[in-house]
Amino acid sequence: MRDTDSPLCHATPGLPALDAVLGRMLHAAWIAPALCIALGDVRAMLFAAEGTAPGVALSAIAWGLWIGCSFLPDWRSTLLEIGRVLVGRIGFVPWLLLTLLLLVLVARQGSLGAGVTISAALLCGAALRQALRGDRKALAFSLVIVALNLLLLVILNLFVDAFVLPKRSHNNLFTEHDSRLGWKLRRGLTAQRRTDEFTATESIDLHGFRTAEIPFEKPAGTQRIVFLGDSHTEAYTVNDAETYTALIAARLAAERPLQVVSLGVGGYSTDQELLAYLHHGRRYAPDLVVLQFCTNDVPYNVLGEYWRGRKPVFERYGAVLMLTGVPVPNLRDTGLFGAGLLRRAPLSLFLEAALRQLAIKRDVEEKVDPEEAWRVTELLLRDLNRIVASDGARLVVFLVDRDPDAEARLRRALAAYEIPFLETAGAYTEDFDSYWVAGHWNQKGQRAIAEVLVPALRALLGTDGMPLP
Repeated sequence: MRDTDSPLCHATPGLPALDAVLGRMLHAAWIAPALCIALGDVRAMLFAAEGTAPGVALSAIAWGLWIGCSFLPDWRSTLLEIGRVLVGRIGFVPWLLLTLLLLVLVARQGSLGAGVTISAALLCGAALRQALRGDRKALAFSLVIVALNLLLLVILNLFVDAFVLPKRSHNNLFTEHDSRLGWKLRRGLTAQRRTDEFTATESIDLHGFRTAEIPFEKPAGTQRIVFLGDSHTEAYTVNDAETYTALIAARLAAERPLQVVSLGVGGYSTDQELLAYLHHGRRYAPDLVVLQFCTNDVPYNVLGEYWRGRKPVFERYGAVLMLTGVPVPNLRDTGLFGAGLLRRAPLSLFLEAALRQLAIKRDVEEKVDPEEAWRVTELLLRDLNRIVASDGARLVVFLVDRDPDAEARLRRALAAYEIPFLETAGAYTEDFDSYWVAGHWNQKGQRAIAEVLVPALRALLGTDGMPLP
């Protein structure tokens, strides 16, 4: 039976008359989600590197049966009638808003998300077709209202970007979940933070670190330095070009072919820094690895959770460390907004950060055994040194803060593993407090640290393009 011969084609008050075009649109809207899921399952079966579970094949068969049954006359007639009701009773503007919402939040969330979005778009198109046949003035008025709301949304985005986000905390604005490290910086984000103490613009690469976009493959004849560290190395109190790693890169690159990769992330301790090197740093084939150490690394090296969120933890068994707590469960991100939207829409980033507050646990730091924490830290240094050496590079360490007892303990551990310690106390030639802002180096402090590290790194890199033994 053709659509035009069906009793459904006859006009029903408030419902669109069903013709061939509308019938095809409504039918396509019903099968779009099933088709997308089935195609995704088939693709997984054909191209997955390690094969797929039997449930994937069953899913493809089930959705294929749904598509096939939708062509049966009685079933198709029922689906089309439901579609007519949805289009006629809901109307064009609600379908338009729903389609836009799905495009923003759901379209890229797998096959089902894409299918549902396509289905909503088809119903929106059917509703528009019906609206064009009716009162066009009412349609035009509705579109003007929608346009005004979109304009207000754009204005709200600009307001949030200029006046709200810069005052959000670093942990909310710049960090996102990472199943292997606990968290990383928000990939591809460039944003400004303004506090009473500093104003700084920070740019994050597509891997989640504040560093230049550098391909993993190293050019012939080029040396590379990888920096590992926490918020001192991320340096979120200064602009991108003012970080000590950027200053070192500019100075040494003017002397020789050299590239610098900074993997510093606020809140990292030695354990996460080791994992950052394993998963990212070693892929750059560095010649030299510089570990920035802070005394508060020691207690956090034995904690699996604190106010910044959950993280991996190494448990000590004698002289062996076992990694636990991975993959780290994602309790910090809502999953409502895609990475691209978070980079481009400040309002979505604000909403993500606000919703995150509902799940954040505060005051979760636990008391740790200081001696056990130091033992784990020493083994982390040992293992990182072994990994770096196996990659043909050399590990060196410098200390940020001034704690004589902690420095003495650190020096003993480094000496035991023959890891060079870079002395930076000479960087502070003026009033010590003048180098700091909000507990981190300011521009003056960044320059001072770079000044003392450059000659030491130059010597370690050697004059012939290879690290000295």
